Amino acid sequence: MMSFNDTEFYSAAEVAQKLRINHQVLLRKLQSGEIKGYKLGRDWRITDAHIWEWLEKHSNRNPKPSEKEKVIRNYFVDGQLKTIPSKLKRKQMVFECILKSFKPDKVYDEKTINKVIEQFHPDYCTIRREMVDLGMMTRDGGNYRVNPEYKAIDETK
Repeated sequence: MMSFNDTEFYSAAEVAQKLRINHQVLLRKLQSGEIKGYKLGRDWRITDAHIWEWLEKHSNRNPKPSEKEKVIRNYFVDGQLKTIPSKLKRKQMVFECILKSFKPDKVYDEKTINKVIEQFHPDYCTIRREMVDLGMMTRDGGNYRVNPEYKAIDETK
């Protein structure tokens, strides 16, 4: 736990000057919670830790997430697929994430495929069928394998 004596507080005006941003812009960020701080009456107090936390999160050196990363983040919560996307491109992105759970050179029986997919979503039948329909996997009788000819989505297009 941090001691009060070890903490240095800055006013909003000091932080705005340090960061070379408009004071009103900083106040809006504080009021919205984008930047953490403590409001005392009409004034704000911000710690070094709060400033660094915001800078790390919003720095240009942190690359913007790709479309695929955004889709994965929106559809998966704690490793669980919330819902199966209806749009084809998003569906492919989500299923490609599930496809990584299978070894490319291994043959799987249907029961094993179902167990793996069920770890992500309870409707393993639909996902299994659509992965075959999309060409991600091949089916021969009751045996499945990752399709070596499947080309993952090219995000540059």
